Amino acid sequence: MTRIVALFALVLGGCLAPAALVPMPHNQDGGRRPARVGPISNRCPRLVEPNREKECEQIRFDAINFVRRLAVDDQLCLQGNPLSDGVTGRCKVRAFVEDVGPKSIKLEIRHADPGTGFQPMADHWYHEDALVDLYLDSWGFEARPPEPAAAK
Repeated sequence: MTRIVALFALVLGGCLAPAALVPMPHNQDGGRRPARVGPISNRCPRLVEPNREKECEQIRFDAINFVRRLAVDDQLCLQGNPLSDGVTGRCKVRAFVEDVGPKSIKLEIRHADPGTGFQPMADHWYHEDALVDLYLDSWGFEARPPEPAAAK
């Protein structure tokens, strides 16, 4: 019985030691705080060419399904050939899925051509709507800027 109490005291003492309360430098994000790319409103109703709204909605539906099927270790292209199943030579920014959450995907940029605005090895949490909007933009669906909210 005394051995169990001594073992319990030893384990408890180790857990309460000041070193155990210090954040570990090798946490999941390597000490970095990943950037967040928040939700973006649907661009299909705000198209510069309103006659393409039906086509936009169909492609948006397909993109939402693609984004929701992404899993850890999937590879995708963010510029050049966005959200394609196969990353080709046209891909200017290549990313891997590091983690998934409710309506969000954590991407690590593995390759970025100069001038793309992306940093290799950077982490970003993307809201699924932001990835869908990126895809629609690559298809040439140009949207008018959102109207400013009315002041109350």
